Amino acid sequence: MPSSAKRLPPLLIHVGYHKTGTTWLQRILFRPEYGYRPIMDHEDVFRWFLRPHGLDFDEAATRAHITSLRGQGEPGLVDVISSEILVGNPHFGGRESDAYARRLHAAAPDARILITLREQLRSATSEYMQYISRAGTMKPTEYFDDAPIMGYAKYAPEHLEYHRLIGLYRELFGAENVIVMTQEALAKDGKAYARRLAEAAGVTSPGDLETIDTRPMSPSPEEFAAPILRRINHFRSGPTGPGPFLDLGPVSAFVYRVAHYLSRRPFAKRMLGRVKPVTAIVHRRFTDRYLESNRQLKAMLGDRADLASYPSEPAGKA
Repeated sequence: MPSSAKRLPPLLIHVGYHKTGTTWLQRILFRPEYGYRPIMDHEDVFRWFLRPHGLDFDEAATRAHITSLRGQGEPGLVDVISSEILVGNPHFGGRESDAYARRLHAAAPDARILITLREQLRSATSEYMQYISRAGTMKPTEYFDDAPIMGYAKYAPEHLEYHRLIGLYRELFGAENVIVMTQEALAKDGKAYARRLAEAAGVTSPGDLETIDTRPMSPSPEEFAAPILRRINHFRSGPTGPGPFLDLGPVSAFVYRVAHYLSRRPFAKRMLGRVKPVTAIVHRRFTDRYLESNRQLKAMLGDRADLASYPSEPAGKA
């Protein structure tokens, strides 16, 4: 390693997964007052790591660009790149996740990697609701149907076999440089989560974490609203629904926002909160699907991550 590289501050790259508290990390925790300095946003990550075709990715230019961004803040700060798009698009099975891992290693081989997880069945449900929020129109049964048309990718349950991608990052960056945190740990005690991450990331002055706001950010609409929102999306364009039946523009966007807002109101949750059509389908399709992956994940990480809610034995045996 060149002598100049030794003077660079630590670099933490947070790659996702989606719906694991990523917005809270990016908007609340990863700020200078808590010891972090973001050096790229989602658009920058897309431009340098995701947008280039595999035949066009320039390792040297990307490495030089990342190096030029590092160490520009106050002494003692950890530089951060945080973007969940680095694990690939879940709506298309995250099939690019291995390629993005190798691109990151080519650009910043000395980085520490943060991978945030969520129990797979809850994660799959949240991913479908995110799909809806991006104007998707498929029913959950269609979305989770693991039968892609030849040559056209769609959702793949393999994306949530966490041990595989974590194992790849450990091979590339070294096991000691891969940090795994769970959304469950964040929800249980956000301050303890922040303290543990600061220690693992090499933050020397984490600030006053006792005052940090740990409330959830960017919550998805409630499941019971999915059938209504999905039908509104037939009149609303977005990344997962670029060709609506009839695009009503700001009218449909407004109707969607109102329906989303109402689904989050206490009165709606009291009346319909137990109606969980997406969860029911996810459990029917994927219960016991991730047992072997979770067994390998627990063997890999030991007690370094809060994996108590990640089943590794069939229901009734755990």
